[in-house]
Amino acid sequence: MRRFGIVAVLLLSVACQPATMPIEDDFSSDLPLTLITTDAEIQDEPKIRANMKMLAGTERNYVFGTPNAYDGVVGIETRGQTSQEFPKKQYGFETRDAEDENLNTELLGLPEENDWILHAPYSDKSLLRNVLAYDLARDMGHYASRTVFTELILNGDYQGLYVLLEKVKRDKNRVDIASQKDDLTGGYILELTQTQKLDEGDAYFVSPVKKKPIAYVYPDEDDLEQNASAFIRGYISDFEAALYSDEFTDPEKGYRPYLDIEAAVDYMIIQELFKNIDAFSASFFMHKNAGEKLAFGPVWDFNLSSGNFNNEARRRPEGWLLLRRPWAEQLLKDPYFVQQYVTRWQELSEAGVFADMLQNLDRYELLLAEAQVRNFERWSILGEVLWGNPADYTF
Repeated sequence: MRRFGIVAVLLLSVACQPATMPIEDDFSSDLPLTLITTDAEIQDEPKIRANMKMLAGTERNYVFGTPNAYDGVVGIETRGQTSQEFPKKQYGFETRDAEDENLNTELLGLPEENDWILHAPYSDKSLLRNVLAYDLARDMGHYASRTVFTELILNGDYQGLYVLLEKVKRDKNRVDIASQKDDLTGGYILELTQTQKLDEGDAYFVSPVKKKPIAYVYPDEDDLEQNASAFIRGYISDFEAALYSDEFTDPEKGYRPYLDIEAAVDYMIIQELFKNIDAFSASFFMHKNAGEKLAFGPVWDFNLSSGNFNNEARRRPEGWLLLRRPWAEQLLKDPYFVQQYVTRWQELSEAGVFADMLQNLDRYELLLAEAQVRNFERWSILGEVLWGNPADYTF
């Protein structure tokens, strides 16, 4: 869909929304509350200074209560690509000290850091797709952003149900890899994306076979040294060339010396299980630790998954999505890789991992019973077809 088409659909949805939803002085929730106050409008770069309070009790949290989870300065901006056009905004923010320096801190029980995201489920009316996918990845033994539901109040105006997320970055409690400055072979975090999703000034290279842009996430463009850039670019190029060579199934001459097979299998199982439309196309993170092979992950961005997509052929649950995706399609042509995939699926099934995911779904239904009602009062979109929703979306 062209950008003007996206905007037109979103303008129709905006017309159905209340302009504001001021809160009462005794407003309360059974979820954590996040209260942000600003002196200016929050925009997409640069971050503006704001005050943030978080309240997280065991039963109910009142806006007049003591901010026991956080009370201090943040730098905040809107974030996302298509979601920038949504009336319900999502935000990226940094926790800061009084001098506006980055301040690592624990938020709502998540390990201390300074880079955070307030994810705003909007076209995903289940409110759950990202949370469920990240839960599954962690249950399979991999890092994925931890999540906490919260209700957001911005300058006294109720904004709805949000999810506090950990931003993908190098950290001992997030993507735990070595500093590249200590060893040229790692660590690195990369993101395979789409050209239209690159920001001006982003450092990236193009893969030699499939011509996909791959952006540097860590080190970022400010810290990326020329020899480090050359190393990881060469490593990815060699991997992709080997993957698409005539000898790609050979354990020594093919792709296997470059790729962490176990991580790739698990990554692909999650993408296929959720039928994630962006799989191997955008928001595809990968990382490489010092002395180790390339690992796919962490998983990210499942808004357009599990049937939430306006293309019937690509959203139906039957069939195999990844047979038509770069890298994945080729990996699935290797009998060795396919056997690893089958074996791992059986292990996870027998261990009850997929059954646990369904139990998580039931648990979240109870957890959000109260807050989701307020969310859809603020954003009266049930029954509306938003961007990304199938044309026959009935909820």
